[in-house]
Amino acid sequence: MGIMRKVGFKLAGVAAAAFALALVGCPGPTFVVAQYPGEERPQSELSILRINGKESVRLLTLDGQDVAAPLERDGRLHIELLPGKHSVMVTDTNEPEAHIDEVAFEGSPGKFYRVVLAAGARGPVAQVHEVDRGSDELGRDVTVQREPRSEPRRRSAPPRIEPTPENDAGPAEQGAGDAATLP
Repeated sequence: MGIMRKVGFKLAGVAAAAFALALVGCPGPTFVVAQYPGEERPQSELSILRINGKESVRLLTLDGQDVAAPLERDGRLHIELLPGKHSVMVTDTNEPEAHIDEVAFEGSPGKFYRVVLAAGARGPVAQVHEVDRGSDELGRDVTVQREPRSEPRRRSAPPRIEPTPENDAGPAEQGAGDAATLP
C-alpha cells in the first residue's frame, strides 16, 4: 500500500507541475465581438480579425466606425465579420505619433486575419495577413492594393457667355396671363 501512495503522490506532483506550466503558457482571455447584424453565426461563415495584446498594433477604426479599446497584454480580440471587403485603421503603441494610412482587405469565410506593421519610407505601413487559426503564424498578405491618391479636381470657372441681341433681349414673348402688359 505504501508503493501506491508514493506513485499516487508522484502522479499528483507531476500533474500539479504540468498544470502550473500550462497556466504559465496559456494566453489570457480572448474577447469576441460580433461586428455584423442579426443572429449569431458559426465561425465557418465568418471572417475573424484578430488583435493580439502582446503586439503594438491597436485597432482604431473598422469600416469607418470607431472601435478603439484598450487590450490587456496577455489578451486578444477576435472581431467576427461577414466575408467581404473591410477597411481598418490602426496605431502603433510603440510610435503613437506615427501616421498610418487606412488599409483594406477582402475577408473569406472561415479565415483568420491579423494586421501587422511593416517598415515603410515614411514610417510604419499596415498590412493585413491571413493567419493560422491555432498557431497564429502569418500567411499570405491579403491587403487590397491602395489606389494612388489623385489630386483633387479643381473647379473650373463656368464658360463665359457673351451677351448678344438674341440672348440679352429678355423674354421673347409675354403670355396672356402676365401681370404687366405694355400699352
